[in-house]
Amino acid sequence: MRSVIVAIIALVLVSPTTARAQTFTLETTWSSPDAGTIVTESSTVWILTRSGTQVTRYDAFGAELVSWSTNRPDGTHALGRGIGVDGAGFVYVMTSTYETRGLVQKFAADGTLVDSQPFEFPYTNGFAVDALGNIHGGDDEFDTQTVLLALGPDGTRYTNIRGCCGRTLDASGPGTVMTPQGDECGGPSNLSTSCFSASYAAATNSRLYVSGYSCNAASECATVTKVYGAGPSLLGTIPDYGPLALGSSGAVYFVGNDGVIKKWVPSVSTPTARSTWGALKALWR
Repeated sequence: MRSVIVAIIALVLVSPTTARAQTFTLETTWSSPDAGTIVTESSTVWILTRSGTQVTRYDAFGAELVSWSTNRPDGTHALGRGIGVDGAGFVYVMTSTYETRGLVQKFAADGTLVDSQPFEFPYTNGFAVDALGNIHGGDDEFDTQTVLLALGPDGTRYTNIRGCCGRTLDASGPGTVMTPQGDECGGPSNLSTSCFSASYAAATNSRLYVSGYSCNAASECATVTKVYGAGPSLLGTIPDYGPLALGSSGAVYFVGNDGVIKKWVPSVSTPTARSTWGALKALWR
């Protein structure tokens, strides 16, 4: 009787699982005096002043294309402001003053006034316009202020509770999977652990950009914008902060406190690969 040892080496390489870390480069900056808020349309950028009295359109590199007045009362400071563009190219300007507690003006791209209506949402709780021209805002619920930070192209609403550091963002609508929460985006409001509190956001159907304050357990805080993919997974950060909008080809535009518009563009995607190998196996017979 003879025993035979058959050794089978199962050396199996599983296809690598690849994660990509996105980095961004500051491509250009330009001055837009008294800039307050921003929206993009294709490859152009619309800016509304803090006072809510002037709208200016720029190309993707900061060249002024058109500028016109909203005909708001001279010298009246806006308590709240917002700007949006619908799929037909109409521009919507929301302003609120001590005299008017929220007004939406609809303009043609050349500044011709088309319509004017009261703003039905709390004027400090966010403003957005979808492709069909529907107007969105935040809500007051149960003595809390729900702030609309971003409206995705698919209609997803990204909101948070004003002043709340835990569970920074909630999503409602078609794309609720991209909702950063838990340790990555929040913590106790006393900052006994690290905390990221969202102030502004912008979204595509596959990415979410959240600009806010990032603090550690020692209450040392810095401003940063975090970029999330599906899951959500943290893809990278942009060392900038403020009202932001997303342009074509992944460009990200920020409005600075000094009236400077900054354009960041995607740079290197660094792949990180992980492989799984099989083991040596022996059979007897």
